[in-house]
Amino acid sequence: MGVIIVIITIIGAVFLAIALPIGGSLLGNLIQSAETPERLYSYGILSGVLTSLIILLVGGLWGALTYGIGEMFYVLIAIEENTRIIIKELGE
Repeated sequence: MGVIIVIITIIGAVFLAIALPIGGSLLGNLIQSAETPERLYSYGILSGVLTSLIILLVGGLWGALTYGIGEMFYVLIAIEENTRIIIKELGE
């Protein structure tokens, strides 16, 4: 499950890194304000990069934690199985 979360996070971050600059350039074309359109383009690129980095960081941590919790369950099950085997051998 953790690996799936990390893969989806990477896909989402790449999508946002592409989509937000495009949205910023479209915003520059649609909004006629005191600011120059070049400045609005840079806002779109900057927001795309920063948002993608934040999503990669949060998604990567979430995926690692999910993977770690899954591995913890495997360890707990293995401890229980080994304890059962030891008790059975000591009882004989």
